[in-house]
Amino acid sequence: MFWSGDLAYADADGYVFFAGRSGDRLRVDGENFGAVQVERVLAEFPGVRRLAVYGVPDAASGDQVMLAVAADAFDPGAFAGYLRGRADLGPKWIPRYVRVARELPATASNKILKRRLAREAWQADDPVWWRPGRGLDYRPMTAADAAALRDEFERRGRLHLLEGSG
Repeated sequence: MFWSGDLAYADADGYVFFAGRSGDRLRVDGENFGAVQVERVLAEFPGVRRLAVYGVPDAASGDQVMLAVAADAFDPGAFAGYLRGRADLGPKWIPRYVRVARELPATASNKILKRRLAREAWQADDPVWWRPGRGLDYRPMTAADAAALRDEFERRGRLHLLEGSG
């Protein structure tokens, strides 16, 4: 026997369900949850071809949820409305950042490269939307926003969490 890194659970009838990979866990404000749970809810948003949910560092502690989505367009108002209407989406599961791409990076077997996406975080060539506050008001992330966020990491002594930041 060997450890595969897969997580699963069994229901009362003995059926076993895949619950993600042990590396796909996020910790937001002390709450631990799997990215696959969030992906299942967000995959139902209209216009999504492919998506990946993963954690990116938070300047204060733990992670923040980031969504990378392959879609032709992104309407932040429609996305916020969708999120408001989902009772099965916990408040800490709501993405802080949304990266919109034509295609997501993948392996030869078409598995999305989440580690690469997480390493790039919001410092990507693709457009990134974010919600700086607690509300659902997404706006495009500007160079000034990214610089202010980097400064916040530096102020809190957490700059080392941002890859390539020196």
